[in-house]
Parts: sequence; structure tokens; C-alpha cells
Amino acid sequence: MHHQHLKLFGGVGDDLMCAGMLSLATTSALFRVVSDKHWTTDVVMGGITGLISGYALPYLLHYQGPWRFPGARDGRLDGSLTLYGLTGVTRLDDRAGITGGVSLEGRALFGGEAVQVEGNVQGRLLYDSEGLALRDISPGARLWIGPVGLGGTLVYRSHQRDEAARVSVTWGPTVSLGTFDEDHPVTVSVSWLPGGDGDVDQWAARLSGGLARHVALSLEVSPLLAPSEGGAARGSAVTLGVGGRLPW
Repeated sequence: MHHQHLKLFGGVGDDLMCAGMLSLATTSALFRVVSDKHWTTDVVMGGITGLISGYALPYLLHYQGPWRFPGARDGRLDGSLTLYGLTGVTRLDDRAGITGGVSLEGRALFGGEAVQVEGNVQGRLLYDSEGLALRDISPGARLWIGPVGLGGTLVYRSHQRDEAARVSVTWGPTVSLGTFDEDHPVTVSVSWLPGGDGDVDQWAARLSGGLARHVALSLEVSPLLAPSEGGAARGSAVTLGVGGRLPW
């Protein structure tokens, strides 16, 4: 946050410092999961804690509002960090459950008025009353030409149900429509997730936006493929998110 606003190394050096350190931290986290030193949930919670303490708190304490940083409220969204509380319903085969969980979403936009590049990442923990646990990490990128965004998303997803586990990694294209108002941004996205290992292709749709400057809402309809006695149970989830957001 300090490198972003104070330019301690003169601009390019600050960008390289942030990108380099974030890359090292992400690589370290992934290697610790792959080498079976941490659960994925441990890494996600560590990342959430680090983002809140190292990024959100300095923003709130030092750069929030035009009286502290002139560029903080120019009306145009350049990025945001949003923490959602999640609730909804899931359906798998003949079982349905009420869900609850949390999600952390970050996005950054670079470019001019007509063309922008967006980088985004979402981490989610979701549990339901029928014994389903869903954990996923979804980094992605989009190219925005006016209000239309084209890009792709990589989804690492872990389902656990009735003591059986299923892990999948899927990549698919995303088509979006969006606005970039700093106080009230709105994004509608549809993603295609191609099937692998005999699975069927799946579609997911998401609507997200800022109800107010620091309040965000999201509604997502997404597929589910979880382990079951007969193999993989197919279903879907409808998830509502209400959370707090830090725009810049």
C-alpha cells in the first residue's frame, strides 16, 4: 500500500517490488500445499490475514478519503478488495442443504478509458448443512473494451462430502459486462468450465456490485461436482454474498 501511494522507489521499482514479493509469497503458499505441509484452508486464511493487516489496515489508517490521499476518490474504480459473508443453497442428487461461508476477492484495473486490463483472484470457503465442504481459489484476467470484458479463469476446487474428497483444476473463458464507477461498480460474468476426466461441461454466472462505497453484494449460480457413493454427484449452488469493500 505504501509503495502504491508514496512511490518509495520511484515508480517502476515500486511495481517490481510489489509484484516480486507477491509472486514469492504465492509460490511459497502453493509449494507448502503441494508438499503437504499445510491444508489449503490454512493458506487461504493466512492470505486473508496478511491482506487485511498488510493492505487493508494501512489503507484505512493512512490513505482513506480525499483529505488523506487526493487520488483515493476520483470517481473511477482502479481496484478493490472485498470480503464477503456467504449464504445460499446447494443441491446434489436428491439432497439439498443450506450453505454458509466466506469469500475474499481482489481486483486491479490498469489502462485508459477505452481499454483496460484486469487481474482478479477469489478465494472461497463454503459449507452446507448436508456435509458438503467447498474450497476454491480462482485467479483470472480480463481485457475490457468499454463495458465488455473477455478473459479466462483458472479454478482450483476441492469438494469434500461424507468423508470423500474430490479435487479438480479447470480453466475456462469468461464473458463479462461491467461499469467502473468507484462507488457503485457492477459486473455480470458468465464462465464456461470445460469438463475433464469424463465430466460434463459446466456454466457459471455471477452478478456483483457495490451497493455503496464500502458495501458489496454478489449473486452466483455455479455448478457442483462432489464425490458420492456412485462416483461424482452433479448439482448446483446459488450463493448470495454480502460484504465490505475497499475501493481505490
